[in-house]
Amino acid sequence: MDLTGTFNKTHATLQKAQHVLLIPHRHPDSDSLGGALVFHEWLEQKNIRATIYCATEINPNISFLPGYHLVSESIPDDIDVVCVFDSGDAQFAYLPEILEKFPKRPTVISVDHHVSNDMYGDINLVVPTCASTTALSYQFFKHHNIHITHTMATNMLAGLVTDTGIFSNPATNIQAMEIGSDLMNAGARIERIVTSLMRIKPIGALKLWGRALSRIEKHPNHDIAYTIITQKDHKDCDVTKDDIAGLANFLNSVADCAVTLILKETEKGNIKGSLRTTQKNVDVSKFAIALGGGGHAKAAGFTIPGKITETSSGWKII
Repeated sequence: MDLTGTFNKTHATLQKAQHVLLIPHRHPDSDSLGGALVFHEWLEQKNIRATIYCATEINPNISFLPGYHLVSESIPDDIDVVCVFDSGDAQFAYLPEILEKFPKRPTVISVDHHVSNDMYGDINLVVPTCASTTALSYQFFKHHNIHITHTMATNMLAGLVTDTGIFSNPATNIQAMEIGSDLMNAGARIERIVTSLMRIKPIGALKLWGRALSRIEKHPNHDIAYTIITQKDHKDCDVTKDDIAGLANFLNSVADCAVTLILKETEKGNIKGSLRTTQKNVDVSKFAIALGGGGHAKAAGFTIPGKITETSSGWKII
């Protein structure tokens, strides 16, 4: 894929901007927020005003990201360019509501690697073959000979480590390994990244994981293993939704099924589904899209209305 034209158009648009609003998706992970932080640092170096805004709370587990404290709780009114990171559709970043705040619609740039991206931007820097949005950001920086500082490198590598499951899931490719190596040479703090993202789990989170693992079932007619997590589980284990992070990827190691699914009740009365697969001939994003969601071929998600209840014949969605 020749990205020269899109790289150049993105670069030119940002260079001419008066004030750029950088938006990660809702409840951002280190790939989404990391991408926004990398571009914020570069724009600040160029004396181009930039503000990072997130419409939802941010998992404190990613507070180690350099620049985490720069996220604003308000939106300036003089924005002329909006750059959205790692969001396959506009609503996942609350973009429509944000755009309504401006008397004149800003230019929208989507920087993303989801195969399900619906190309909502005026400029769509979308490359599904990239292992992470920060890996795509890395390519953009390299194309324009932008120096990658050690803080940029840490934010980029954090996103790459997250989306590749520490270079172990199907998103891991030769390009991802080469980028990771270069980012470490640039000063990325790999030990801090792995410790913060993968190894810190409170006791309550481990209890919650235990409940989910104890409920794993394999559907008798389909090659899929599934489990459920209820709001009661959250309350009993005294955890937040962020404590579930990583469970879907962990379940992806189940050997005797093609697809794994976690169904989780949300506080708003919905059910969130997380799909994973390691099979080359399976694309779980198609299942997610059919249910109103999206994602990658090997990792996708959806949200549907309903509650999960236990009956005499098993768990049911009502």
